[in-house]
Amino acid sequence: MEQNDRSDFQVCNFKNDRSITPIRCIGDNGECVEGMVLFDSCSEDNVIVDSVAKKIGYAYTDRCHEVTSMSSDTIMMKSCMANFSLDGHTFSELFNIDESGMFSETIICILGNKFMQKNGLVIDYSAKTIHKSVVNPSNLHIEDCDYFFPMEIGLKIWGVPVIEMRGRNDNSYVTLVDSGSTENAITKHACIEGDFNYQLKGEISSLKTIVGTSKSKKAYLDFSLTTLGNKKVIQCMSEFHMLPLDAILYGFPND
Repeated sequence: MEQNDRSDFQVCNFKNDRSITPIRCIGDNGECVEGMVLFDSCSEDNVIVDSVAKKIGYAYTDRCHEVTSMSSDTIMMKSCMANFSLDGHTFSELFNIDESGMFSETIICILGNKFMQKNGLVIDYSAKTIHKSVVNPSNLHIEDCDYFFPMEIGLKIWGVPVIEMRGRNDNSYVTLVDSGSTENAITKHACIEGDFNYQLKGEISSLKTIVGTSKSKKAYLDFSLTTLGNKKVIQCMSEFHMLPLDAILYGFPND
């Protein structure tokens, strides 16, 4: 499929306060499926629902991809090339195929951070839009920013955006910035080693990932985030899923 010029790609508005926007998947067989796409900063690759791929007649490739969840479980995912329309522009991208059934009825695929980087897209939680970046890095003055968290290191080393999180003993912990998650999660190891002040809520909760559902306890956690630029320290408190000692967050043991 021939792709349109995407230099004038403008704005996709959020739905339900999440980085979700309408998408139209287009098959070579003439079939089309419309639904919602989730822009996921912590997914390097794109993911499409198996039922959509089958309906549109996408051919599977020989490529399989291993996916690791926060509960340290792994699955092998098949892949396919898929055409889709977004904001009036057409794209053709490689997608992993999800057969877990964990997607909501309206979300039919995920676009990962590789797609966003390649097309210069920004998830803007202030304006609640996904749009083309208007910032020229060479003209960016860090000292002029109230808060500045550089994503370059995390994307270069691990392929995902990360920031620095600290507990009471001032140790630094790699923390994922996940636009695809509506909830926070931390390992019990990090809570103990970082001397985080937390209060368990008591009840057992379910945490859904692309490879299944795991059980966890919830806790209120006090922590700080250190910014670059004017070196501000932001004190925060939020609810977290407390994961087991041996849990792995995107391949970062004990973080």
